[in-house]
Amino acid sequence: MEKLRNIVRQVLTTSLSNREIAHACSVSRNTVKRYRSIATDEGFNWLNLTGLADDQFNALFNGSGERLSRKRRPDYSLIHAEKQTKGVTLLLLWEEYCLEDSSSALSYSHFTESYRRYVSSIERVMRQVHLPGKKLFVDFSGKKPYFIDQETGEKVEVELFVGVLGYSNYTFACAALSQSLPDWVDCHNRMFKFFGGVSELLVPDNLRSAVSRAGRHYCVNPTYLDLAQHYGAEVVPTRPYKPRDKAKVEVAVQIVQRWVVARLRNMTFFSLSDLNEEIGKQIHALNERPFKRIDGSRKSRFESEEKAQLNLNRPGNPGGSLV
Repeated sequence: MEKLRNIVRQVLTTSLSNREIAHACSVSRNTVKRYRSIATDEGFNWLNLTGLADDQFNALFNGSGERLSRKRRPDYSLIHAEKQTKGVTLLLLWEEYCLEDSSSALSYSHFTESYRRYVSSIERVMRQVHLPGKKLFVDFSGKKPYFIDQETGEKVEVELFVGVLGYSNYTFACAALSQSLPDWVDCHNRMFKFFGGVSELLVPDNLRSAVSRAGRHYCVNPTYLDLAQHYGAEVVPTRPYKPRDKAKVEVAVQIVQRWVVARLRNMTFFSLSDLNEEIGKQIHALNERPFKRIDGSRKSRFESEEKAQLNLNRPGNPGGSLV
């Protein structure tokens, strides 16, 4: 108990940092941080605490869990979604949360701490913050679907192109005959039509159809660059040996492989168009599938928060159609 009193006394009567108090009292910095948070939130004054009995003093600082359990808990999935909007801060969201009933609301420090715990609990691949309409990740899948050539009866393996928007995870996929530049460009045009717009940045891996020279001083394929700039976008390839750069699209590719390619294994197609028709149906189902740990789906999040942030018109043609 003497240690607790000493920590609180230094918190309330000195300008020492949490680290300095922790060192002086032989406790962890997080312990000091916790007691400082309680003292600040409750507006304690050291002179008013000195006359309290040990059990009363201890209840004030170690009964915070019970007090917090009576507080109104915010919907952190909604808070997390709102925070992705440009200009929206945690302070603003906390103030809006308090408007409903300030007496039952968490303090700002507990609000932010609980929010951070929530963020750490949701999907690890979403740790990078992506703003709505900012990035569109594109790549080809390693696993290839196929169709049967009606004339020869041979199996024709094709490439599976995948695009995913960074914020909503809204996903597009289609099959193409090759990874050649014409097919690469055609897949992008189909993808832009599917999304109904174009993001600010296109983020491809370093395949030849996208990047003529990889590395720090990369050079984007001129045709691909023309395509991007035609739609008002820029190309920023992933950096070699930086797996976090392409984590988003790699996860999307894995999901498409499991959700789409696996479902095609027992189906027979006799043309590329028939194959793409079925891929389109499976992608539609994937985008409408509810998230496991946050509210909504890829489609609902895209339509409510990201679609409006995409560039809908060609540059130099205000009001013109994208396709």
